[in-house]
Amino acid sequence: MYPFSNCLSVSLKSNWINLNLKYIGPSKKSEIFRAKKFKEGHFGINSPVFNKELNKIGVIKDIFGPVESPFVSIHADLKKKSTDFDFSLTPLYTKLKKSRN
Repeated sequence: MYPFSNCLSVSLKSNWINLNLKYIGPSKKSEIFRAKKFKEGHFGINSPVFNKELNKIGVIKDIFGPVESPFVSIHADLKKKSTDFDFSLTPLYTKLKKSRN
């Protein structure tokens, strides 16, 4: 576990990215977000999602909508969902996808 403040430390910066998501609300099975910025290839479907303490809180299940600012569906871990977890206040992170060169 690597606790850190609002900014990622320099050593983690190359491996972790802030998803820059705005919380929209719940759906039947997932939590829906809007990506403020989206770079194709940085993350994708089935990418794990972590909070700022790097605890896994869910998995990206779908990315849909406009390419520039898509919606992201995150299936939250049921244990995390039952606690007082506020998606609107928590920055979310994922590991940068490895390129296939």
